[in-house]
Amino acid sequence: MSRKYFWVSFLALFFVAAFLRLYDLEADPPNHFEGLGQALLTDPYHITVYARNQVLFGEWNIFDYDRWVAFKVSLMSGVAWLVFLVGGVSRFTANFASVILNLLSGLLIALGIYSTARGDPQSSERSAIHIGVIVFLSLFAISHTLIVFGRAPFLENGLIFLSALTFLIAVKWRDRSWGIFLVGALIPLCALAGKLFGIVIGAPVLAVILIAPENRGRRVVTLFSGALLATGLWYMTALEGSVVDYHMYLSEQSMGLYGFPPGLTSPKMFFEQLVSYGAESRLFHMGPVLPTLLIIAIFALIQKGRGLKLAHVNPAAIFLCVWVITAWLALMPFHYRPQRYALFILLPALGVVGLGVSAFFSEAGKALIRRTEVIPWKWIVPSLIGTWFVVTQLFVVYRGVDQISDEKTLFTWWAFPIAIVLTGAFVLLRSHLAKLKFGQLRFAICGIVIISISVQLYWYGRMVSKSMHELKHASLDLRDALSSSAVLTGPFAPALTIDNNLRCVIYSFGLRYDDLGLFQKFPITHIASDDRERVMAEQKFQDLHDLEMCGYWVARINGIRLYRLPSDSLRPVKYIVTDYERSEFKRSKLEIDSAIFYGERFVRKFPNNRTARRGLLFSLAASGSYDSALSVGRRMFDNDPTDFNTAFILARVMHGIYKNVQSAEALGEREYYVSRAIELNPVAEKMIRANMK
Repeated sequence: MSRKYFWVSFLALFFVAAFLRLYDLEADPPNHFEGLGQALLTDPYHITVYARNQVLFGEWNIFDYDRWVAFKVSLMSGVAWLVFLVGGVSRFTANFASVILNLLSGLLIALGIYSTARGDPQSSERSAIHIGVIVFLSLFAISHTLIVFGRAPFLENGLIFLSALTFLIAVKWRDRSWGIFLVGALIPLCALAGKLFGIVIGAPVLAVILIAPENRGRRVVTLFSGALLATGLWYMTALEGSVVDYHMYLSEQSMGLYGFPPGLTSPKMFFEQLVSYGAESRLFHMGPVLPTLLIIAIFALIQKGRGLKLAHVNPAAIFLCVWVITAWLALMPFHYRPQRYALFILLPALGVVGLGVSAFFSEAGKALIRRTEVIPWKWIVPSLIGTWFVVTQLFVVYRGVDQISDEKTLFTWWAFPIAIVLTGAFVLLRSHLAKLKFGQLRFAICGIVIISISVQLYWYGRMVSKSMHELKHASLDLRDALSSSAVLTGPFAPALTIDNNLRCVIYSFGLRYDDLGLFQKFPITHIASDDRERVMAEQKFQDLHDLEMCGYWVARINGIRLYRLPSDSLRPVKYIVTDYERSEFKRSKLEIDSAIFYGERFVRKFPNNRTARRGLLFSLAASGSYDSALSVGRRMFDNDPTDFNTAFILARVMHGIYKNVQSAEALGEREYYVSRAIELNPVAEKMIRANMK
């Protein structure tokens, strides 16, 4: 591959990666992630609350509440603060900050792999490394999981950036004392400014630092000196006065909420957790080819390195393989294994695949097939585990279930005898595999890569074709629908305040350590949650009763409810109720004429407020003014035919009209809006039809 072609391809792929992440950046998370919890809807903007406060209100911690200080001191929060300073506070800028870190992490991995190219510019080894970089960038650019989670400000994006930076420095400057010292400083930062499990990055660092036999003792001392200095400075500066709260957060989020890791309870559970990692989160459901590519790549790199001294093996290959394996071992034992954690595995895994594919394009790689005929017996067990993992993941993908926790054990142990048969067949037929032509093998590997990219493109196309913007619209509506003195809390509060100037207190109900004085300490006026968390709130907090719902939206199939706290349950708060809220309260008490009066007055003042217009639509229908209700609803939907919530509410209103008048016209209108709502949000079909009974 010529130098010019390589750099043109490099820049083009990086541009593609940026475009795919930035396109329609304010959209809700894709609906095909439904069934994996609501973290994509709620969690990202918790991380940026402190940065938002500093830019909007001049203080990082406006309520002097340090329980979530880990968010404040994260790299993700710091980058968001810089972006907010330049571009203002909004959903777009919060997501843009995340995209920056996500893209830079891929760039750093690519540069790290590129830095290991050796030899003459025209040599096959250098050309093979270039091919490996291009394969990595191709997979990184279109990786659906990296795109979806890279478009939201999760802590994991800060973690993979710091880890990728550690990789680049460790690979390129591992022979320099300053490079080792800097890498040592980055190791604790991966855990402290990223995620706690980021400390695992120390394993591949040690593997690369210690491959050279000379001065190992001095290298280790330099490495640990950097780590100790960075940790000390971190605690003295970033965590000044908040150490106890920080450690309480780490304790609660590690095992406090989810208990002892089941993968460490018995050998059976260890292997079950090991090979089924990603099953509950559907990690490979949208990338079913990747497990196969990863195992082939690791096998190819091991075969290529056989017979070489460690000092002569590509350091990028050592680092990335150790990173993938140790990260997998660190994350797999736990009960809670959300898909976003896997960003820490996926990024290096794509690097391993890139280097593994490159092995088939070098002179040294031609020995891969011949070496296949002689496989040491010590590699049989790892080969069996790798095959077992691939077969288990294919079972999960084929089953296509939303939550497979009840079937995970069944899939895992069904896969085991199949893996034994396949591994045995490979061992018995390896002499025949050694007779394959090298060109045929290259063609097959490239074909698998192309299939993997094609599958990812399908999911990306599905994401953009079914995009929704319900959270953004709700957040913009609340800017006028609530008084400026409103203070929101609950899991959805940060997501519903990111596009306005309302204040919020980070809190989710059902934590291990509930703050029972929450509503006495802070001037909270509203709770933004789903119905399940509302019930938990009322059970845990005795001051809460008779919550008044004043807002309802559906994102994917998640019903998001906004409740106003009754005045007698509040710490003394001066709050002026808006006309929108009055309208909602009056309708809930069946005072329909008053609800229409306040609703119309509010809509005249804020004609573009979707939430208020939907509320007015309900009030008009409840009063029997069907023509007026339909006129309002049709105008709303005609103005934005992609608005799912409007289509859904029109379907509900038409259903109510049909039940009252039993006309064919009303039935036809109902079915039209039902079909439009399902078309806009297919995963909500069951919920939509349930509301038509």
